[in-house]
Amino acid sequence: MSKSAPTTRQELRQKILDRVVMPEHASLTTATDAALLDEISKADRRAKMPEKQITLAGLTVVEEVIAYDVAKSKVHDLREELKVVAADMNREADPKAQALLEAEYV
Repeated sequence: MSKSAPTTRQELRQKILDRVVMPEHASLTTATDAALLDEISKADRRAKMPEKQITLAGLTVVEEVIAYDVAKSKVHDLREELKVVAADMNREADPKAQALLEAEYV
């Protein structure tokens, strides 16, 4: 999360502008530009709300970028592991044995 939250509208706009990649000669001066900045600012605040709730719940928000291929591979691996777990648990009719299997995989 950010170290210090911007307080004024101008600070919010500047924070967003700092993230935008534009040619040096370009400027955002029209009413449309201002409206777009306001929309981006609102969306940014809405996006931060769940992040704050997660942090207040005692969890950490990782701001790590994972390549699509790596994420896809990890999801595939997890899916295969879950298939094995589900198959093992379905073979057992005894609730106690199922509980032992569940504990083993958790």
